[in-house]
Amino acid sequence: MEKMAYNKKTEFLVSYPATYRIRISGQPSQHGADYLQGMAIVTFETGDQETVTQIMGQLPDQAALMGILQHLYSFAIPLPSVECLDICSQKGDAK
Repeated sequence: MEKMAYNKKTEFLVSYPATYRIRISGQPSQHGADYLQGMAIVTFETGDQETVTQIMGQLPDQAALMGILQHLYSFAIPLPSVECLDICSQKGDAK
């Protein structure tokens, strides 16, 4: 088994705050939405009459992102996309 190369860029992506946009199919329940503290939640209809919810906001690190993704997974919510919009070198300092 080959070892994964570790470099400063990898640390930067995992250890620093970043802004994420997560799209899920459908609309989260109020309990599910409460778990996404501080993130903006917008629900809209696509051209196919499908309901999509966009969850967007800054998280402290990739572990926090994984916590949200695991929470969504536990409810079997489909995830059409997860995007990292920007990475911060320090809190509030977008790169």
